[in-house]
Amino acid sequence: MKNEKNLYKPFKPKTKVGSVIICLILIVPIIFFCVFSFVDKDKEISKDENRMLKQRPKFSYSELFKGKLTEDFNGYYSDQFPLRDFFVGINLKVNKLLTQHSGKDDIVIVDGAGKDDFHGEEAGNG
Repeated sequence: MKNEKNLYKPFKPKTKVGSVIICLILIVPIIFFCVFSFVDKDKEISKDENRMLKQRPKFSYSELFKGKLTEDFNGYYSDQFPLRDFFVGINLKVNKLLTQHSGKDDIVIVDGAGKDDFHGEEAGNG
C-alpha cells in the first residue's frame, strides 16, 4: 500500500541547483532556436528533399482574420526551421536504417519552363 502511493509522486529536484539545471535544459534550446531563426537567411530550395521551400508570407489584416496567414506562416516556418537540413538528414538516415528505404531517389523536380517532356509542347499550353 505504501509503495503504491510513491508511484504517483511527480519528480521533484532535491536542490535549487537541480531546479536551475532542469530549467536551463528546457529554456536554452528554445532561446537558441528563436535567435537562430531570426538571424538565419531563408532558403529557396531543399536539395535533400528536391523541392521548393515556402517563403515568408506577406502580412495583411484580412488574411490574418481569415486564418490564412497563420496557416501560411506555419508552412513557412516548417520549411525554414533552424538546422532543418540537419534534422531532415537525420530523419532520412533513421528511416533508411529502420525501413531499408532511402526516400531520396523517389522525387525529381521538373522545371516548368520550356517544353513539356511528355507531349513536346510548351508548358502551360495544355
